[in-house]
Amino acid sequence: MKTMLPVGGLIVAIVAGVAGYGVGGRRGSGPAKHQSSSETSEANQTEEVDGLRSQIAELERKLGVLTAHLAGQKPNGAAPEEGRPAATKEPVSLEEQVERDRVAWENHIAVVEAAFKAEPRDPAWAGSTAELLRARTVSEKVIRSALKQIDCRSTTCRLDMVDDQKGEFARKLPDFLQGVSNIFPMGQARTVDNPDGTKTVSVYLSTTPGSADPASPGG
Repeated sequence: MKTMLPVGGLIVAIVAGVAGYGVGGRRGSGPAKHQSSSETSEANQTEEVDGLRSQIAELERKLGVLTAHLAGQKPNGAAPEEGRPAATKEPVSLEEQVERDRVAWENHIAVVEAAFKAEPRDPAWAGSTAELLRARTVSEKVIRSALKQIDCRSTTCRLDMVDDQKGEFARKLPDFLQGVSNIFPMGQARTVDNPDGTKTVSVYLSTTPGSADPASPGG
């Protein structure tokens, strides 16, 4: 186990070592020779002071490097947090995954709705396309009864339909969408619960091919 010396103690130890080195150096150098002039004595003292200052500056530089190294470690030599392997994620239950998928789809459809509202309307294209869609419902009694509104812009149409929850609408809707897929290669749907027990299904049909994100066909 590595033992880390506290930075404060390290500074004291280094400074004390420098002082000891300076004093020891002077003491171990033998008796001082008598100088013939005060200028020579002052020059020697200045040289010693400059030497000690250089040593202190070098130790301070090394101390800065060591301090930066210690700052990236935990006490007692523990490794930094970023060096540890990431914790294993807990497995997600089926219910949690279903809820996550639902939220992701709602967020995606909100973006689709915002893009639809921002799309400019081409009156000629919108009018003729809406009429075509209504004509396709003539032979589909269930879809015709469920259809409440068609709103077309310039590349996208939104069909609002009410599902009475009797089962027939859910069976007929895929057939209807398949029948217009040659015109609208992209279709995405959003379902909203109504107070009376029915569901409002908003289908966004686009002439521009693309991929739904997430991959679920609807919520």
